[in-house]
Amino acid sequence: TLARSGAEAEQAASAAIDADLGTVGSSCTAPTVDIDVSAFSAPPGQGGDVVAAVTCEVPFTDLLIPMPGALTVKGRAGSRLDSFRERQP
Repeated sequence: TLARSGAEAEQAASAAIDADLGTVGSSCTAPTVDIDVSAFSAPPGQGGDVVAAVTCEVPFTDLLIPMPGALTVKGRAGSRLDSFRERQP
């Protein structure tokens, strides 16, 4: 939400998510990332949230459960835009 545009915010969020998944040594397979930056299209004076959602599959074997299959794990985080900061859509 510190970015000046939705595209910059999306790039920053994607980089942060990739870094976090890499740092924790995640066994998350085929993560899907959805970043909602639509709030950047609102004019200054109107608030909004930037929201990132990550979904992935964690194999049961990585959880020390000796059976086939996987657990779907979902995470979601958001941050409020500054209502009066200049922004670009």
